[in-house]
Amino acid sequence: MQKMIEINNATVYRGETKVFHNLSLEITRGCNTAILGPNGAGKSTLLKLLSCELYPVARDGSSVQLFGQKRWNVWELRSHLGIVRGLMQAGKTVILVTQHIHEIPPEISRVVLLKNGKVVSDGEKAAVLTPESLTRLFDTPIQLLQVNGFYQAVPGKSEEDKQQDDSPD
Repeated sequence: MQKMIEINNATVYRGETKVFHNLSLEITRGCNTAILGPNGAGKSTLLKLLSCELYPVARDGSSVQLFGQKRWNVWELRSHLGIVRGLMQAGKTVILVTQHIHEIPPEISRVVLLKNGKVVSDGEKAAVLTPESLTRLFDTPIQLLQVNGFYQAVPGKSEEDKQQDDSPD
């Protein structure tokens, strides 16, 4: 499959803050992907990297290629990028970046979990979107509901809450 996005060992700063250190991520054409993470995970920085508003630190072994090219006229590149929210039905590959699980449409097949500038999980949607992985991602207990390919996160019970439920009154 042709790679749409190929990021290898990229270190990226926003101002003086290092957001990514040696980030590597590949997305192939036809693989509808959601990138999910809490505030501060690096989602906006990733979007700025992909739209050439930010660039990685130049060093050996570090590269970013979009649609098979390392260099782009920014305006031409942006003409290749679009909004979801009907592109999948038109046969386009969609990369959705969000912190809201309920925004992930059923057509998304791959999910990448991003936390503190690192990919912490990457794979098929059903394998990645689990209560355990989302609890670790958002640092709070989460239960997950799934209906007709849509997911919804709801507050889960902490271990302390579970123990209180199990204790006799």
